[in-house]
Amino acid sequence: PELKPSLDVILSDTRPEEDGYGCGKTDLAKPDCSFDSGKSRTVVVMGDSTAITLLPTVRAALGDTYNVRGMTMAGCAALDIHVKADKPQFAEDCAKFQAQSIQTVNAIKPAMVFMSSTSGVLGQLVSGARRAGRCRVAAGHSQ
Repeated sequence: PELKPSLDVILSDTRPEEDGYGCGKTDLAKPDCSFDSGKSRTVVVMGDSTAITLLPTVRAALGDTYNVRGMTMAGCAALDIHVKADKPQFAEDCAKFQAQSIQTVNAIKPAMVFMSSTSGVLGQLVSGARRAGRCRVAAGHSQ
């Protein structure tokens, strides 16, 4: 049967605005996933694709009071964990992105950090363990 609206329309109409700003894999050096409202304080949203979907809500709720900066990479958890990856290069890129994100957070000292990652990665830990990784950013310092 023909779908109305079509899947093409649904997929193109439902992508978040942030998709067009490079939030799928943030270039932390640019930064291309930043929404600067000219405020003196910044909030950061970091994590995988679940964090990307959180950006519109954070922008709507806090964008008038804070600059909002995304530090997001689809498929890359914001946790200190190593997961099995189909592509070794992705695992390496993810680990590098996690480390750079933490360095950037510590450097810019945001007012708040929102972290979000899918729990699905916990079943894919390289170690085979079935427990959550520890958060590497807590109260402004890493462990």
